[in-house]
Amino acid sequence: MSDHPDPYLPPAVGMTPKFLKKPTRVEWLVIAAICFTVLALMVPAVQQAHTPANRNRCRNNLKMIGLALHNYHDVYQCFPPAYLTDSEGRPAHSWRVLILPFLDEQALYDLYRFDEPWNGPNNSKLLDSMPTVFACPIFRNSSVASAKDAKHLTTYMAINDSGAAFDGPNAHRIQQFSDGTSNTIMATEVRQFANIWMAPDDISTSQFKTEIRESEGSNPGNHKDGLQVLMADGSTRFLPYNIDEESLDALATLAAGDTVSDEF
Repeated sequence: MSDHPDPYLPPAVGMTPKFLKKPTRVEWLVIAAICFTVLALMVPAVQQAHTPANRNRCRNNLKMIGLALHNYHDVYQCFPPAYLTDSEGRPAHSWRVLILPFLDEQALYDLYRFDEPWNGPNNSKLLDSMPTVFACPIFRNSSVASAKDAKHLTTYMAINDSGAAFDGPNAHRIQQFSDGTSNTIMATEVRQFANIWMAPDDISTSQFKTEIRESEGSNPGNHKDGLQVLMADGSTRFLPYNIDEESLDALATLAAGDTVSDEF
């Protein structure tokens, strides 16, 4: 009878087949090194896969905001003003609050009080209730967001300026967009100018240019190579950071008689 166990029978009690023996410490280290190497190779690929998805989500956010603005126009025969004023003419309530019912946020809108400022005792309780549609998903994980309370910050701002689609307390009708609704920016995504979502504050044309010009190098924007804007017809465009000054000026006005290059 052979002294070696039959390889076709289960091992006897107390015996461990060679292929079931516990790895040595050196073998564990080799296994760990292989795992870390595989993970290191996978992370960039996963990040690249998420970037287009997040960019699409950001664009869809803007489209939803655009649809809400147009539904508001259908009801009130004008787009909302950049803000409503209080009895002393001071900005008190943002357009973002005014379109809440058109973003399926009627319940939140009903909790908001227009007889106190946006940061009054009741309205301040709603800061944490910012709809996700008001923030680019990439921004939430950025260094800028980590330095602030990102859950309160919107990354979609109107260009609020004389001659722009939004002009303080003045509401505009589609008929006033003589440059063409497809050639006029209603809102733009931002990073460095992200602000509290209920605040009646937006950006000027000059700040819009600063946002797009300083979104490269040491102060990157939410997306590589450019930022997304919502046009007055409800469509979105991706503007490259190196867009020419003339096109920027034309896109920021609604009735200046200027034209926008077909490239954008």
